[in-house]
Amino acid sequence: MHNVLLLIFLIHQCKLLLKSRNDFCTLIILAFASIHSENITVIRGENVQFRCQLPSDFSRKENIIQWKKSRLNDDNLIISINGKIPKIFEKFYQTNLTNQYNSLELFHVDKQDSTTYICQTFETQTILCEYNLVVLSKY
Repeated sequence: MHNVLLLIFLIHQCKLLLKSRNDFCTLIILAFASIHSENITVIRGENVQFRCQLPSDFSRKENIIQWKKSRLNDDNLIISINGKIPKIFEKFYQTNLTNQYNSLELFHVDKQDSTTYICQTFETQTILCEYNLVVLSKY
């Protein structure tokens, strides 16, 4: 309920700022509100898979989609672009891109894999999914 009230407030504030752009403002805020965000906790050594549902109007011919790994120094690591992973990452990651979803699998996770993973469009940097991963020790 709190999220709905916040969304209504944001739409109202946006409409005040962009008086003649009501539809545009509502679309932007609703797109932001629909980002899939999830927290996942796993044990060190396990595999984990993130799956991002693509919008129904998403076109792979017109958009580039990527998975990024957040890093502390704000220098995010691009893991895959359009379902392709660089050879140096193939033993750590696997990805699958279809017309409906984009998935990323991490193999044998360790503590340094604990961070945020983002699926987004390249051109507009629109975040489609966000996974916050925490890797725990076995002991």
